[in-house]
Amino acid sequence: MKKLLIIMLTVAFLMSVAISGISCKAEEVTEEVTEEVAEAVEEAVEEVAEEVEEAVEEEPAGKIAEGMKITFITPLVAHPVWDESRLGFEDAAAELGFEASYVGPQGIDPVEMLNMMDIAIAEGVDGIITMAMNSETWIPALEKAEEAGVTVVLVGSDSTGPRLGYLGTNTKALGNNGANEYVAELARRGWEPKAVSMQSTMDANFANEVREAYVEILDDVDGFELYAIEECQSDMLTAVQKYENLFRTYPDTNIVICCCGEAGPAAAKVAEEMGRTEDMVIIAIDDVAETLDWVKKGVLYGTMAQNFYSMGYVGSKMILDSVLNGIAPELDSTDTGSFFVSLDNIDTYKAAMAEFGRTYGMGGKQ
Repeated sequence: MKKLLIIMLTVAFLMSVAISGISCKAEEVTEEVTEEVAEAVEEAVEEVAEEVEEAVEEEPAGKIAEGMKITFITPLVAHPVWDESRLGFEDAAAELGFEASYVGPQGIDPVEMLNMMDIAIAEGVDGIITMAMNSETWIPALEKAEEAGVTVVLVGSDSTGPRLGYLGTNTKALGNNGANEYVAELARRGWEPKAVSMQSTMDANFANEVREAYVEILDDVDGFELYAIEECQSDMLTAVQKYENLFRTYPDTNIVICCCGEAGPAAAKVAEEMGRTEDMVIIAIDDVAETLDWVKKGVLYGTMAQNFYSMGYVGSKMILDSVLNGIAPELDSTDTGSFFVSLDNIDTYKAAMAEFGRTYGMGGKQ
């Protein structure tokens, strides 16, 4: 901006000097000299104009949030799924200029997440993006943030407490769509659905809603049974050990309702080790590299991918829109979408997910 101002002042100076010179000596100069001066001034103005245009192009655009701070409190700070949210969050920070702080526990720890919310509020951040692991237990923290003037956007799992908005997966749509994929494939094979279910923790809102959405569809299929619901604390080894027990206890299991990222690859690993890949259809959740590798091998029938990138990217824009412009999201709850990923679209689905985040502009979806 300083460079642009200097250039503009230079243009004004050159023009004033040229005009003064011509005016004062108008009686002394010939028509030829006058034309030469005019041409020189014109060339100088054109040269400076080019520099102005270049300076404008060099000026950083969109840095509307410099001096502001947003904290993203993730449920898992070093997890490939949530790393996608971090990428979207940090891309938004680079584009818009706010200070981004990404924090969270190493393992599922709601108490530690709430402690981190207290710290962020005490630091006077402008906004917080986080996941309400449990709707009721998050209410006091959300009320505290509201009283302190901190704008909160919830992602992944919502709460009835005060917040600007919710951004994440429509759990009913994800579960219903995954179940419909099961129904179609089992009908093709002539199988009745016999299921076990795996999730992070038994009180995780997101996991419970996804499982219920699966069951809503599967309940209408003749012969459906849900033998067991287990938790793995989002730990792969724990999930593997529990599947080993489940598949032995319920040997006619032929589908798995996967409600956490570890559920799918762990089930695939155990199914392969037990020689069960031909008599099971497994649809995972999320699109971490390991899960996609199992899909490519054909052990996983597919996976329901969530749009984690947009949770970080769009969540940041929602907060800034509210704080800077006083604009609330168009919707109280915004679905970032979920996608069934199989061998048919494994190389193209990410483009569809990225499109959502990039088309969300300040002031709502454009």
